Amino acid sequence: MAVVPVAPAWRFVWPGLALAVAPLTMLLGGARVFVVGDPFISEIPKTVAEGLSLAAATKAFGWPTFFHYINGNVAAFAVAAVLLLRRAPSQKQLLVFSGVVALGFLALLAAQVRWSFGASGPLLCLLLVVVAALVQGRSARVRGLVVLAVGGACFLPGAINRISAVRGRVALRAADQGDLQQLVYRDAAAAIRASQPSGEIVLLASPNGSTGMGYYGNFRTLGTLYWENYRGLRAAAEIFCAPTAERARELIRLHGVTHLALISEENYLAQYFFILHPKGTPEEFKKTFGYTLLSAQVLTPWLRPIPYRVPSEVKIPDLRVLLLQVVPDQTPADALWHIAIAQLTLGESANAVQSFSAAIMQSPAAQQVALCQAAGNLCYERAAHAAAVTLYRLGLTPGDHPVIAGNLAWVLATSADASVRNGAEAVVIAQRLGTQEPTALSALAAALAEAQRFPEAVAAAERALELIRGTPQHEAQVPFTARLEAYRAGKPWRQ
Repeated sequence: MAVVPVAPAWRFVWPGLALAVAPLTMLLGGARVFVVGDPFISEIPKTVAEGLSLAAATKAFGWPTFFHYINGNVAAFAVAAVLLLRRAPSQKQLLVFSGVVALGFLALLAAQVRWSFGASGPLLCLLLVVVAALVQGRSARVRGLVVLAVGGACFLPGAINRISAVRGRVALRAADQGDLQQLVYRDAAAAIRASQPSGEIVLLASPNGSTGMGYYGNFRTLGTLYWENYRGLRAAAEIFCAPTAERARELIRLHGVTHLALISEENYLAQYFFILHPKGTPEEFKKTFGYTLLSAQVLTPWLRPIPYRVPSEVKIPDLRVLLLQVVPDQTPADALWHIAIAQLTLGESANAVQSFSAAIMQSPAAQQVALCQAAGNLCYERAAHAAAVTLYRLGLTPGDHPVIAGNLAWVLATSADASVRNGAEAVVIAQRLGTQEPTALSALAAALAEAQRFPEAVAAAERALELIRGTPQHEAQVPFTARLEAYRAGKPWRQ
């Protein structure tokens, strides 16, 4: 029997040193050469699901999660172990090599489930080696059966688990919350782009929100995962966790942020804070810029809320979405005005009236009447008739203004809200408008009808229709005619 010479030990020194270069560089250079070693970045994986260990993920999400990540890997290792006892030395070497590599990646998967993608390649190689060893020297029929059996053992449990989960959601007619959030991201991205139709948008949002809204809106974003975006993640954390609004403003200006998006269901605010401040307290967290924005909605003059309502299809309880545009040069009155519009969009008409009123009072006196009219019209368009009446009355305080008076009379006469209607007052206001203008006559007719004075209402409506014929506004005669017919039938008009 021939003796195989043993290589001298010194021959392994240079290969060993070559292999040690990378880990030694990371060890000695620290975060300067290996960003994953930075304390901030190293904490990020602990805050997301894919950074959990397999045991923690199974505990948090149930045994289906375990089978999702393991699939048939256990079966592959079990078969490989059996084959080691029965195969030839050459086959054993291949099984051992592929098994050791796959086992190493499986250990990484057990430490953090995000390694599942990286582990899939070595595990598939092990599976191929196992199948090759099983079918060697077998008939075609046996080879086919072996492939089916091994493939079924490895992949069928995961497929069954996935199909079962989907069928369960379909049976309940319920969408996964993650899928619903995608609808919010897409819709919110459209609202953000509408606020700035042209030009570059740089969005500050949660990591998931940055990815979703950045994709749908084609925006640049600041805080996407992972360490490849170390600077962006760090900047996002520092802005949201800024102790004051002024500090946040400085950082926002430094990083060129144009818009902010905060979503109650996944905002990452607490994670950012406790990564930056491991010894921080909940009380300190509640004083940060991001928390006060989302929870208390305390806005600064340089932030403009974007009117936005969550789509009705999204059934997530207590979901709040706050979209903001950075507007450094707006006045306090402008800020209040846009806050009012956002409140109105959310159906908070009483708060909107307060904000509109404050914005109007802070505006130059020469603009206040026009602003009262504009605010009242916005409320009327959104069917907030009580709010519209309040703002129209505010515009009439300094004196008579025909347009505002006509609008007020019309709402008092035609509102579908019985608590708003006041026919007697509407008649008094409309009578001061005169009888030479079609719109004024139409308001008077509606007021008289609400006051049950239908003959007079018919006469006023007929006069309005007569005046409008042959004028540039003749296309408006259709609604004038419809109202006239209602008054002739003894019915008041409702809008």
